[in-house]
Amino acid sequence: MIEDIFLRVTAYDWLMLGLFLLILSQIAEHYYLAWLSLAVLCACLVKAFFPDISWQWQLISLGLSSFFLLALGFELRHRLNPKIVRKLKNPLKRSQKTEKG
Repeated sequence: MIEDIFLRVTAYDWLMLGLFLLILSQIAEHYYLAWLSLAVLCACLVKAFFPDISWQWQLISLGLSSFFLLALGFELRHRLNPKIVRKLKNPLKRSQKTEKG
């Protein structure tokens, strides 16, 4: 049953899912969804260039592109905003400040 669903997935389905996640990321203001939407768009490109690709390879390409794009996004976010890194390295300072005042 699940195989039947994945066998009917086209590049346009991946494109619609990617655009939906991109719009949702703008509404929810979470950058994680933006990177996931780019990963879905990568899966769309894979399906567009290789239309006879199996659904297993589509999911593998989605998983790999999700992993690498989320890692890239995490790294870029921390390079552009070094305050986040300081908070992550020393979370006790932040909690001590809130307890004092």
